[in-house]
Amino acid sequence: MCPAPRIPRLRDELAARTAAAGQSSPGEAWRPDPAGVEWLALAEDRRMGVTSWPSLLARLGDAVPETDRPMSSDLHQLEGIVAKFEDELPGWTPEELTSGGLGATFGKALHTTRVLCRIVAEELGTAHAPQWHAPSRTAVLPSSELWDWYGQGFGTAWSGLAVCLEPTTYWGLEGCRSPLRLGFNVAAARLPLDLLYQVHLKMHALSDRFFSDLSGPWTTATAPAPRSDGWWLLPFPLRPGLAGGEAAAEMRATARTLVAPLLHALHVPPQAGAAGM
Repeated sequence: MCPAPRIPRLRDELAARTAAAGQSSPGEAWRPDPAGVEWLALAEDRRMGVTSWPSLLARLGDAVPETDRPMSSDLHQLEGIVAKFEDELPGWTPEELTSGGLGATFGKALHTTRVLCRIVAEELGTAHAPQWHAPSRTAVLPSSELWDWYGQGFGTAWSGLAVCLEPTTYWGLEGCRSPLRLGFNVAAARLPLDLLYQVHLKMHALSDRFFSDLSGPWTTATAPAPRSDGWWLLPFPLRPGLAGGEAAAEMRATARTLVAPLLHALHVPPQAGAAGM
């Protein structure tokens, strides 16, 4: 049992150790089951399973009768404790932030994106629902939508604000300063485009200022998205070496600063949320 973000690395370590001990075959695949457990076949008809605390608590919650209030209360408290570890952020090296990654590094990027989506959702007072976004099977070139990304779009109410991880079209390319990006899907804009572009320029300037503070004034600035693009995105600053609660607190402060121009343009008080939209 472990927090979900640690499962990819734990799988690799367990497979390597069991193979070295002659208890599993090298390259043996982990096989998931419907209950949310991943199993590795071992010698002598044995299996090793790995799963996350949230998966276990979800199964327990399904089994608890609605009339068992003490057990439901205990599970609720456990879920709150587990949530703190599920959101624990690992540290990044400068190379990981800019050069792309596979395996555990890719899992780290997904987890960091998921946490940033939650932070931005809380700042906006709206639902937290990150997911993969892929082009449809009928999409054809030329198209500005033919890219895969993980994250969350916050809809027309927020002029198409989105948190993005683009593993194939941005992270690892020249000029990348962070795997995470924040910006606007112009097609979902609620604000007039002239005003929204001014918001984008202000957010971009704030992002550059954060990067300057992190890496020094010699850091090469990136140009704002062209006015003609369908997406106006900017890199989200992450501090190398910062992890855990400190990383989450800094991400929240950065996100709050970056979305402030949008909230001001929409005449929404910070953290007021979407209830009145």
